[in-house]
Amino acid sequence: MPYLAPGQRATDLSDLTRLLRRWVQETSEATVSGGTSTHPAYLTALVGGVECVLAGDTTRAGVAAFLERMDRRTSLWVVPSRTGRPCRVAFGEPAEVLDGFFLYTEQPYWSPRLLDAPQLVGVRLLQAVAALHRRGSQHVRVSPGMSPSGVYWRVTLSAAPGSVGDEKPSQLSWSSGSGADVVGVDVTAATTPDALADALVAAVPAFGRPWRDWTYTGWYAELLALVEREGRLPVSFADWFDKAPGWEIGWGSGVRFPPPPV
Repeated sequence: MPYLAPGQRATDLSDLTRLLRRWVQETSEATVSGGTSTHPAYLTALVGGVECVLAGDTTRAGVAAFLERMDRRTSLWVVPSRTGRPCRVAFGEPAEVLDGFFLYTEQPYWSPRLLDAPQLVGVRLLQAVAALHRRGSQHVRVSPGMSPSGVYWRVTLSAAPGSVGDEKPSQLSWSSGSGADVVGVDVTAATTPDALADALVAAVPAFGRPWRDWTYTGWYAELLALVEREGRLPVSFADWFDKAPGWEIGWGSGVRFPPPPV
C-alpha cells in the first residue's frame, strides 16, 4: 500500500509541503502513488483558495524540486489554458513548470494567476489593517483562526469595544473559502494594503474612525512582521487549540506569538 493514500487532502500549500516532505523523508517510492496510479487527481489541495490536484505519477525528483522551491518561498502561478482544460501550476518569476511535478487546477483559467494565497490574500488583509492603524484608526482588531473543518482560514475584523459607540456594522469576516474576493475586491499581488484598506472602510465606515491604541498597534506590528517572515497566517482559535502559549503562526507549525494585550 502506498504511503500516501489516494484522495488524501492538503488543507493549504503549507500542509501540502509538509505532507510531501514527510513522503520524501520516510519512503523510497518513485512516485507519490508508489507506482499504483497515474490518476490526475490522486491527491487534492487547496492552494490560494483554488482547488488543485496532484497526479499519482508525480515523481520523487519532481517533489524534490517542489520542496526546494518552497524552501525559497517561490511564488506559484497558473499556466493559462488555451483548450478549456485544467491548468498546470508553475513556479517562480518567470514561471516555469517542474519536470515530474504534476500539479493542476481543477478548473481552467485563461490568464496567468498568482496562487500564493490564501497566504497572499490573508496577508494582504492583515497588512490592510496595519495600514488603517498607521492612518490613526487603531481600534481595528483581528481575530484569525481555522474553520471547524480545519480546511479554511478565517478572520474577523472588528472595532474595539467602546471605540465607535452604537455605529453599525462594526465588523466583517473573510474566509479563504471565499477565494480572492474581499469586500468586492479581487485581491491579487498587485493589490496594495492601502487600496484594500480603502475598500474595508467603504464597506465598514466605522473602521475609518480615529482612535489611538499604541499598545495594541505595537503588538500587531510585531505579529505582522513575524507573519511576513514565516509566510504563514496566524491562528488564535480552532478546534482542539490550546490558547495558553499564545497565537500560532501557521496552523500546526508550533511557532507561537503572545496573545494581544487586554
